[in-house]
Amino acid sequence: MQDKILKLLGRADYAPSNIPALLRLLKLKQDQLPTLDQSLRQLEDKGLILLSKGNRYIRAQEADLVPGIISINRQGKGFLQPDQTGSKEIVIPESATGTAMNGDHVLVRLETRGTPPKKGKTPVEPAEMTGKVIRILERKRSQLVGTLKRGKSLLFVVPDDPRIPCHIFVPEPRDVGRKPQVGDKVVVEILYWESKQTNPEGEIIEVLGPPDAEGVDMLSVLKNYDLPLSFPKEVLQEAVDITSSRSLTDASAEDMAGRTDCRDHMVITIDPDDAKDFDDAICVKRISPDKIKLWVHIADVSHYVKPGGRLDTEARKRGNSTYLVDRVIPMLPEALSNELCSLKPHVDRLTKCVEFSLTNEGTVTSAKFYPAAIRSQRRFTYQEVLQLLQQPPGEDPIELMVHAAHNLAQHIRKARFRDGSLDLDFPENKIRLDENGKV
Repeated sequence: MQDKILKLLGRADYAPSNIPALLRLLKLKQDQLPTLDQSLRQLEDKGLILLSKGNRYIRAQEADLVPGIISINRQGKGFLQPDQTGSKEIVIPESATGTAMNGDHVLVRLETRGTPPKKGKTPVEPAEMTGKVIRILERKRSQLVGTLKRGKSLLFVVPDDPRIPCHIFVPEPRDVGRKPQVGDKVVVEILYWESKQTNPEGEIIEVLGPPDAEGVDMLSVLKNYDLPLSFPKEVLQEAVDITSSRSLTDASAEDMAGRTDCRDHMVITIDPDDAKDFDDAICVKRISPDKIKLWVHIADVSHYVKPGGRLDTEARKRGNSTYLVDRVIPMLPEALSNELCSLKPHVDRLTKCVEFSLTNEGTVTSAKFYPAAIRSQRRFTYQEVLQLLQQPPGEDPIELMVHAAHNLAQHIRKARFRDGSLDLDFPENKIRLDENGKV
């Protein structure tokens, strides 16, 4: 039904029509009126059509209206990514974002248009398309984290997110467990926000506690960015089904099908000492006096996470693993991220591999890509590798390979700087917590 409506409204001979006229133009029966009404509302919610004067429907693009997702920076400036694939980004000045918040689905009216073409010339597109938010189609989020304050007569919450410059007025909280104190971190639900000239109104739905209390800072981050603390049951079940049907140490014939067997290579991983999963591995081997082979392996997550599955849907929603000071919010359940997709030593693991051929100076002469299987020979930490490189190489084949890899890396590094790379040397800070969560 929606496709039929859009096709009708897009016809060159279409005149803005009300619902009875649309029913006739679409050759629908009277009992199909509820379906038509519902489809029109859904298209309105998507920002594809709108109701003009006289309750007549037109396509949004006819009125220079563009639906899309808005991103807002710390200065309050907005950038709209239109829903239509391939459309140019639209800049929204701070004064024209209305009540839109970062990530909202909004409807924008174009303010900048192309210059009319001169005779025999093509239209001139503006260097920057600008617009104004006229409607919020869907909020990405309605809950925010902030600090509870008290004015002369009202309570209000100051949002932690600097992209929300206004305070949120709230009544005295009820049914939220313990009574919050002024200065506490709280979660507030926005209930009403009519215009940028007025403050939003909301209610406190959760009290996190004093900002200096143990764990409140991390809890505030989790709530503020809507980071999930757990996986849905069906996602965990799919991960369990995958791991329970496979050996955690040996690749099956089915898993090996179409893969290059690299399990007898001297593959190693090098990661921080507190790493929980190992995503990448290398192997270096001299083939001739003037030729070196380098294998770079990345864990083949795609072998287990199939497009459209529950794991894939959840991973797309999360986008990445999130590393906080005291925890990791993984993109995939630990049954995969810390087990089958972790390149642990002395067990078979599936990878995507790039095989490089290089000269002694580190110049790549060829490269090929293929799915592979490895069995890592050793797990190194950065500190262990540094200590090893500070000593002359012994007779251990793996340690000799690490020295060879280091020598190759130095040649590549010199070539990079010779080609203009910058050496940005910054101190790297590591925050460690005690058992009570104190830095």
